Amino acid sequence: MATTLFQSDLGRTQGRIEPAGFAPVEGTFAFVLGSDVSGVFGRFLPGDFAEVAQTIDLTGMSFVRFAAALRGPSAAPGRGAWRFAVLLDGVEQYGEALPIGALRTRFDRVIDVSGRSGSADLSFRLELTDSGTEPIESELPAVYLDRVLGDVSPARPVLADRVPEPNDAAAPRGGPITLDLIDVGHDGIDPASVKVTVQGVPAMAGGLPQPGFDGPGTGFAQAGDTLSVTLVPTVDFPSRAAVAVHVEAATRSGQQGSFDYSFTIEDYARPHLAGAQALAAKKVQVSFDDDVRQQGDGDPTDALTPGNYAIAAVSAPAMPVEVVSVEAASSSSVLLHLDAELSAGAVYQVSATGLTSLSGHEVATDSATFSGFSPVVPAGRRFDLYRLLPQMNRDEDTGDLRKLTAALQDVTDLLLADVDRFPDILDPDLAPQPFLGRMLDDLGNPFPFDLSDLDQRRLLSVLVSLYREKGTSQGVRDAIRFFLGIEVDSIASFHGTTLVLGESVLGVDWELGPDERFDLYAFDVTVGRVLTDTERRRIRFLVEYLKPAHTHFIDLIEPVPPEVIDHLELGLSELGVNWRLH
Repeated sequence: MATTLFQSDLGRTQGRIEPAGFAPVEGTFAFVLGSDVSGVFGRFLPGDFAEVAQTIDLTGMSFVRFAAALRGPSAAPGRGAWRFAVLLDGVEQYGEALPIGALRTRFDRVIDVSGRSGSADLSFRLELTDSGTEPIESELPAVYLDRVLGDVSPARPVLADRVPEPNDAAAPRGGPITLDLIDVGHDGIDPASVKVTVQGVPAMAGGLPQPGFDGPGTGFAQAGDTLSVTLVPTVDFPSRAAVAVHVEAATRSGQQGSFDYSFTIEDYARPHLAGAQALAAKKVQVSFDDDVRQQGDGDPTDALTPGNYAIAAVSAPAMPVEVVSVEAASSSSVLLHLDAELSAGAVYQVSATGLTSLSGHEVATDSATFSGFSPVVPAGRRFDLYRLLPQMNRDEDTGDLRKLTAALQDVTDLLLADVDRFPDILDPDLAPQPFLGRMLDDLGNPFPFDLSDLDQRRLLSVLVSLYREKGTSQGVRDAIRFFLGIEVDSIASFHGTTLVLGESVLGVDWELGPDERFDLYAFDVTVGRVLTDTERRRIRFLVEYLKPAHTHFIDLIEPVPPEVIDHLELGLSELGVNWRLH
């Protein structure tokens, strides 16, 4: 069972902050030694330090576990160096120098306290070390402390202090694999029992490093009850490889332990142009084997910058084309829009230069070939210009005539493709957007509303039906539902205010109205919700257009909007003027 240390005296938030430069492992708050914000400078004397400490009871405790993140200064502080250390009763138990200009995480660290009991002072320190005595000007680094726990588990042995750490997403490709095996008893770890496999390949067996993981620095280091293991791969791991590690070990008294964890190698490979395909006569899709930068800000390294692409003809005849704009297709592919149509079936080569991936690597200068877009040809049609020439001319041809007709054939195929698309232009569901408005005009569209492409296609399919329903109440309901998605509650006969002799006052609760004949053909339209100004204008237009010619549209009735109560504002509200009791 783990018990939280820095909690009983300092509470859950006292002494902690919600950091901006680090995401805490658990919860929201963390201790910060130094400065959470980078770019803070000061003058320090060698030996200056910041420290957080607390007296804890070690009785029955096996380990002190902690998570930390270390952010070093952007540049080395002159002669000195910033260092992070963990001390128990003033004696250093763990320490390391802070990295320069980077954030390094340490989520797998433990301090062995299995041989101690009673109270002790546990402290975490950020210190400037230097052999001199003169002040040093330096950027203030940061040490983030999180999840400081006392572990009373008697498990033997224990695996800790792994580098790369479990679930590390950017482990160095050729860095060593290090780990500590700890015995909380007094037997110690048996080096001969240590067995390590990496990606299913033996890296250490019988306490001996195996080929492939026996680079310089491989071996053991014994310190008390802790056995430190270092394995140095002789070949770099592949970029972004998921590396699985299995560890087995035993104490000298035979206590067995088996552990599994994994980490991911950093992304260091240069992305490549994976392929290209013509999707239309003036559109080419280019794909990469990694996510590329697509901000569209004109940056020369951006995948949406047209100048980064060049298309050259490989076969002849072929229409020369240039990229005029680029559109994102996915995180790893783009669509190139061209200034002219590609020659059908001709071979082209597209090259991309100067791009970068999202991970910051420069995309290799690659090229890919593709065929010009070939439209679908109706079955049975053959329109080969060369074949249409007289046999005599073809017999006398030295090759120049075939080349000439091939160039003309390219233009002819494009014209035929346009002719083949005529049925699509006449189909409201398939026609390109510019033709939709012309189709509506051809049908005499009377509705002056701005409609989306989809709504224009829908209107083309129902416009004739709306004409047929003109002059009916159902036509009014259907048109309002179609254009606004609003259901009409009722279309009711108009009834003016009734005069009550001796009670009604002209201009107050009664007004002069139309005669009975007008009243017979007058009506109101009632809707179930409060409308916007645009909706009111559209409904009035639709009702006036679709109602029978001899009828009179009087009023559009909406629900009364809920009363908005103005609450009292001290010093501003005045009772009876702009505020009332409610």
